[in-house]
Amino acid sequence: FNPGWGQSTTFSTEEITGSQVIKLSNLNYQGFELSGSINVSEMEFLHIDIWTANASAFDIYLISPGPAETPYSASIPTGSWQSYDIPVSHFESVVDLSNVFQFKFTDGGAGNSPTVYLDNIYFYKSATDSTSDATLSDLKVNGETIEGFNPNTLSYTLKLNALETEVPEVTATANNDSATVEITPATELPGTTEIMVTSENGEVTKTYSVNFELVFKPNGAAPTPPDRASDEVVSIFSDSYANVDGINFNPSWGQATAVSFEDIESNETMVFETLNYQGIELSANQDISDMDYVHIDLWTNNASTVRMFLISPGPAETSVSLPITKNIWKGYDIPLSKFSGVVDLNNLYQFKFDDGGIGDSPTLYIDNIYFYKGEASASYDATLTEISLDETPLNGFSPTQFEYNIELPAGSTEAPTVSATANSSAAELDITQATMLPGSAQILVTAEDGETTNTYMIEFNVASLASDASLTSIMIDGKPLTDFAASQYHYTVELDEGETTIPEITASTNYDSAFVDIFPATSLPGSTAIKVTSQDSSQHSVYTVFFKTSDLLWWDEFSAQSVNESIWNYDLGNGCDIGICDWGNAELQLYEKDNIYIEEIPGEEGNFAMVIEAQQETNGNYQFTSGRVNSSGNIDFKYGVLEVRMKVPDLETGLWPALWMLGSNNAEVGWPKSGEIDIMEMGQKQAFRTQQGFAGSTENEYVGGNVIWYANAACSDGNPLCYAAIAGDANYNTPYVSNSAMNSRFQTYRLYWNEEHLRMTVEDQGIE
Repeated sequence: FNPGWGQSTTFSTEEITGSQVIKLSNLNYQGFELSGSINVSEMEFLHIDIWTANASAFDIYLISPGPAETPYSASIPTGSWQSYDIPVSHFESVVDLSNVFQFKFTDGGAGNSPTVYLDNIYFYKSATDSTSDATLSDLKVNGETIEGFNPNTLSYTLKLNALETEVPEVTATANNDSATVEITPATELPGTTEIMVTSENGEVTKTYSVNFELVFKPNGAAPTPPDRASDEVVSIFSDSYANVDGINFNPSWGQATAVSFEDIESNETMVFETLNYQGIELSANQDISDMDYVHIDLWTNNASTVRMFLISPGPAETSVSLPITKNIWKGYDIPLSKFSGVVDLNNLYQFKFDDGGIGDSPTLYIDNIYFYKGEASASYDATLTEISLDETPLNGFSPTQFEYNIELPAGSTEAPTVSATANSSAAELDITQATMLPGSAQILVTAEDGETTNTYMIEFNVASLASDASLTSIMIDGKPLTDFAASQYHYTVELDEGETTIPEITASTNYDSAFVDIFPATSLPGSTAIKVTSQDSSQHSVYTVFFKTSDLLWWDEFSAQSVNESIWNYDLGNGCDIGICDWGNAELQLYEKDNIYIEEIPGEEGNFAMVIEAQQETNGNYQFTSGRVNSSGNIDFKYGVLEVRMKVPDLETGLWPALWMLGSNNAEVGWPKSGEIDIMEMGQKQAFRTQQGFAGSTENEYVGGNVIWYANAACSDGNPLCYAAIAGDANYNTPYVSNSAMNSRFQTYRLYWNEEHLRMTVEDQGIE
């Protein structure tokens, strides 16, 4: 009821003789956004009750996507409730009545900032002949009526935990007992269950749909805070303490964030979706100067950076970054001394949260925001940072994965010794070793609070000889690889300074009849891959040895066969959530995580690459999906050489692949002051290629780069952000134009960067 549309209107609700009504104060305009589009094409009237003491005009809009909107101007007497029954036909020449997604109310341009009360807003139609009635009176999912059910709303979306595997049961009740109801359940998750209702006379049918989406969300509620005396805590949001009255958890600050509240195990939890920033306003300024800490519990699956701000009037504000551990509830106890140098702790009136300017639109679950005095709370972190088997780190370990299945080489008789490291130094570990094979080991982690626990289980099995795809050793130039373990698949070997010869690798299988293929590195730095196939061809293993040269700072060879999420963040959606719809480039696609994966390169056995796939598939209003990753918050550097090997698809249908860099201070100074380095961009228009002097080239033959920065001399009415660039300046930016289509092969792109220059090159067919 109160989206941030830049209005001056103040939205509130008020109870009048037992009925909750909407109050719009200081009205210029006010929108309502529906959680999904509704079909009112079969309705006859829109009803609304209005009371005002000082409005001289009042316009009511229905809005369908586009936006397509038109007003109904209501004549308003003052001082009494007035009921309006507006024919929906008044709107149908402009508005798509089958797809209404917003309302808007305005002062009719009078500009007198009136106060208006609203109640009983609904659509209705005349009574239907019961034999023609094909509506439902109830729609249940797992025995509970679906939230927001309305007989005239045909489509619903339910968000389920991504760990859910069982399709929920949908039941439906027809408004007319003699109507026929046919339910077609979803066959998998995500998926859609359809409910077709046929009227008693067989002449009318309606199809309802329940769309099940999978989202990552907590499996349980946030930990319960400890007991505290009432004078030792000031609570903002918690079920455990008495909260400060009158807090506005969703003020209209122009944010893209969507705020909601979800009951998790009878504990009210605040949810921020598509976060860019979000404020919380206190109804009365709080004196927290005698408190010692501010506490917050946070759970996220996809945030890379979260900052929390305290704000006193001025505004005077400063932030603290909350280190993220994904997929667990994490508690933060932040000394108020972190804020006191800037914020007046005698006069706190706002909070703010943001994504640190990353732009990844994450979802946060938040609980237990409060200030307290005394010692810092005991940690309830019961996670691990590492599990090792015989002192070798467990391959594929994740702090939030609690079960592992390890297949040991054929002939193994003893289970590896399990050791582990807790994320919190105050946590206690109790490790039970496997005593036989097959068998299991268990690691019980008890947090500092003595109550929170997690149990990690490792199941050990022994491969049969025929299905054994393990190695017993890897030799490098005839010497055994240090710290080799059959269950560890990726190794890094540091070479001496100046070494230019690629080491020779040999390997021994645990079962003599297994097959080994070795794919040597082709250059340094680089990886040699060892592919092991079991004798019965049922199992495959790929071991990789990366040879690191002394001048190498950072790399990703994608040899782990899954995207390394400690390096790469996913950009998702269409960018609207962060204020740059269609990513600022009029892009036609949605970005989706499933379009990014690791795959063996065709024709390069043993060599893997990260694939970013574009697909022609419908998702909402979009007909295409693709993928985008960034390293923000994980990797940054200044000066050196960056090298990326890439292969592009056929670009003549309008694709635009790019490899580009953004300054890591973007969150502080914004674009373009943070700078942008576009190492390669392909897909330029014919007109641009002609302007640059390559009229005969194709999209697949032409590649260029760009550098963008802030310059006062570039400021103009048409360029208020004052960005300057070299994309079209042939003096500084000469494109590479091949004599054949480059989508048929890989190229290597390099950025050479020092204090004096940025130089970009492409190596194609062995020539740089």
